[in-house]
Amino acid sequence: MSSEMGKQLGVGVLMGGLIVGAIYYAMGSKREELANFIEENAKLETEVTKGRQLKASYEVLKKEVEEQEERIAELVKLFPLEGEQMRVLQQVQRLASNAGLGRMQEQKNSDKPIKAEYYSEWDTTYRYIGGYMEYGAFLSYVSGYEKIINISDITMDRNTNSANKNTYPAVINFRLSVYVYDPKSDALIKAATPPNS
Repeated sequence: MSSEMGKQLGVGVLMGGLIVGAIYYAMGSKREELANFIEENAKLETEVTKGRQLKASYEVLKKEVEEQEERIAELVKLFPLEGEQMRVLQQVQRLASNAGLGRMQEQKNSDKPIKAEYYSEWDTTYRYIGGYMEYGAFLSYVSGYEKIINISDITMDRNTNSANKNTYPAVINFRLSVYVYDPKSDALIKAATPPNS
């Protein structure tokens, strides 16, 4: 009986091996599909990771753009408007008077502004006689002025031509630049901005 049992066991093992081999052979294409699915899944995970990084970068850039737009809006408020440059020049002369700066000897306005992309620069050259301390006070007042202006090309010489050179010891020359905002640049910015940004 044991030989009969051994034969049956051998036939069972052989049949089991044939069945496993047949299943393995029949599933060959499915194994390739599974390997392809695993590879595609890895690629998709990489793309999803890149997408998340791009989205995070977009959010950071969007926040920076919003902050820059707020800063630009604040700067635009600091620009004198078109036609306000004469009022700014009068205010600067008032600041010079408040600082105790001596008499204005000369004022020369530029005929045409210097055009830039977002603003026009109007220049005026001044010549004052006065004291050094008073000129320092004037510059301090101008530094606190609420609009965007600039003083440059400063020269100071000893006053030799005046009878009262002890009262006004210096001749002071400087150029005052008033920056006037160009509202047309807003339209240019909006036209250049792509939609949904």
